[in-house]
Amino acid sequence: MAEHGLSTPEICSLGYFLLIAGQETTTQLISTTFFRLLEGSAPVCWKDAASEAGSKTVVRNVLATESSVPTWRRVAAHDTNLGDTLIPAGAEILLVLSGNHITSPDALSSPSMPSEAMRRGQSTDHGLVFGSGIHRCLGAKLAELEAAIVVQETATVLAEVHLQEYQPDWIRLLSFQAPRTVTVANNPSTRPRTSRPPSASKAASNYAHHS
Repeated sequence: MAEHGLSTPEICSLGYFLLIAGQETTTQLISTTFFRLLEGSAPVCWKDAASEAGSKTVVRNVLATESSVPTWRRVAAHDTNLGDTLIPAGAEILLVLSGNHITSPDALSSPSMPSEAMRRGQSTDHGLVFGSGIHRCLGAKLAELEAAIVVQETATVLAEVHLQEYQPDWIRLLSFQAPRTVTVANNPSTRPRTSRPPSASKAASNYAHHS
């Protein structure tokens, strides 16, 4: 990168934001999707999430209603009228992109209702969750695809698991939100008869673990 004109601070900044925007936010999205599926408030059930359409539907629902990046902080570039309110140039503003535990906790207390496009498994823009214009996330499609594949494959392999912790600790910040852990276990009647310890099924939830 240095050979192409980037300074050391610019390279460090790029690496930092690739880690945060390209990895952590997708991991948080997967965590929230797993939790909402297993607690029963998602628009599809765990069994349905084992299909391509089902996994896409639930990921898109979480993106639209409880994104891992629920807000943005911005500064108004020029005077702007928003309805009857004047936002002067230089004013610091907080954009609410999706439901979150801080600015709209009541919206998360009841099951989310997916749009008709989500029910049909069609792609949506998810409002401003992935940005717009020059701020549009370059990895938006990849993040959605990665999350859907992880959810589908996990629901297929661990078809009989159930949620063990219904009130996990959450990352609840203005900029990020997700459960820190999603702990699952096999149903007793379907536990594999192998030498594998019962806690092994918990390994799948490690993808959703945040320290």
